[in-house]
Amino acid sequence: MKRLSVLFVLLFLVQFTAVAEVSKITVNVDQAKLDKGELQTRITELKTTAGAVKKRVIGIVVIDAPPAKVWKILEDWEAMPAFVPGLEYYKVMHRITRDDLLIEGVVKAGLMKILYTLRVKFDRARLTQEWSFISPEEIKAYNDKGIPLKMPAWNIKNVEGFEYIEPYGGGSRTLYYYAPVIEARGVPEWIERLLAKQGLEGYMKGVKKRAEGK
Repeated sequence: MKRLSVLFVLLFLVQFTAVAEVSKITVNVDQAKLDKGELQTRITELKTTAGAVKKRVIGIVVIDAPPAKVWKILEDWEAMPAFVPGLEYYKVMHRITRDDLLIEGVVKAGLMKILYTLRVKFDRARLTQEWSFISPEEIKAYNDKGIPLKMPAWNIKNVEGFEYIEPYGGGSRTLYYYAPVIEARGVPEWIERLLAKQGLEGYMKGVKKRAEGK
């Protein structure tokens, strides 16, 4: 149960080694629910950074705010603890480039605190983001280069994902897609998907409320 609690909290993270463009996805949605601003989730097969095909939970929602306002929220990772449940902090540890960052995070799971580092890449022209887990081997390599990163929690195998936004309703509203993946040692894949769905809903609703000023 402790492992499941850790996964549940981690899946509120926002958000593979960030080097490729985010591929836009096509999923069937209920148009009426979409127009009402109701969050919808779907399961589709997508490749991970390791090249494996995994069933991934996708979230889609319309936000009653223009894309520029939503993007400002999504790119400010250090402000996310204000609306992401269980997130203690995000801190930019190193800037590879202006749009390619190493970000350390800590989430709380009961009395436990789980530390990890992500590589996050922003594409401001296409309004996309993608993120990947920095492995212990990569942490050592960065440390050798003089970039001080901390080792991640022992049971976290992989955290990756992407998100992007598009104008909707003539540009006065925003269509938001979010697709997280988390893998932990000793946890079945179907449980990972179940928890991903629960974590996704909390995160996306938090972003939506923040952007809409609710």
